Amino acid sequence: AASALFRTPLLRYFTATGCIDVSAKEITKAVGKGFSIGIVVDGIAGIFRNNHDDEVVAIKDRKGLAKLALRTGTPLVAAYSVGNTEVFRAGFDPWGGMEWL
Repeated sequence: AASALFRTPLLRYFTATGCIDVSAKEITKAVGKGFSIGIVVDGIAGIFRNNHDDEVVAIKDRKGLAKLALRTGTPLVAAYSVGNTEVFRAGFDPWGGMEWL
C-alpha cells in the first residue's frame, strides 16, 4: 500500500490484513522474512489513467520493482487482471490534477 494509506484515519487499519508499505525497505524486510509479496505495479497512477472505455497499464516508467527483485534474488511472477474498468469506476481526470495531488 502507498505510504499515505498508513497515515489516513480508518484506511490505516488495512495493516491488520497484512498490507505493508511499498517502500523498498519494507519490501526487502518482508521478503527477507520469507513472505510472498503481491504488488499492483501501476498503483495509484493506474486508477487515474484508466477510463470506462480503455484499460491502460501504467508500467512503462516503473522499473523499481524489477531492480529490487534483481537485488534481492526474488523471482517475479507477472499477472494481469482483465476487466478492472468494468468492476471499479473512477472519475476520469483528463488533466492529471488528481494524480498530481
